[in-house]
Amino acid sequence: MTGGTLIIEGSSNDANGAIVYNDVFEMSGGTLLAVGSSGMTMAPSITSKQKSILLNLKETVEGKTVLCLLEGEDRIPVMAYLPSKSYQSVVYSSPLLLEGKSYTLSTGGSTTPKEGMNLYTPKAYEDGIDKAYITIHDTLTTYGEMKAPIKLPLEGIIE
Repeated sequence: MTGGTLIIEGSSNDANGAIVYNDVFEMSGGTLLAVGSSGMTMAPSITSKQKSILLNLKETVEGKTVLCLLEGEDRIPVMAYLPSKSYQSVVYSSPLLLEGKSYTLSTGGSTTPKEGMNLYTPKAYEDGIDKAYITIHDTLTTYGEMKAPIKLPLEGIIE
């Protein structure tokens, strides 16, 4: 992916992933947000030029519950989205993710302004429940339990 914005709402069934590919999926620009089940979670390849995060949460979050990514101790909103389906996994890639910076994924709460089904950067976010905390150290930074690698027919192992 070299540019634009791609939002994927995958299945809440663990037998399906929001992102599935056979070889490589490189991010060199643009913004990707994928939410869905954590059973077959995949994220952009580690050969990408752009940073990505893969967050597998401990519990499923009900659909119509806002998610917001906050940067640093000051909790500056980076992005927010209101998925229509339940989700346990969040994959996000953006030029806004920076090496060495810390991010918190929070759910619920409220944003100002409210943008509905679009991916947006709110001016403010409050009253959410923190679900994941990470510091970007690699091209792909992960949080939570990663399931066993998936073996795809004739393609080997993808981790």
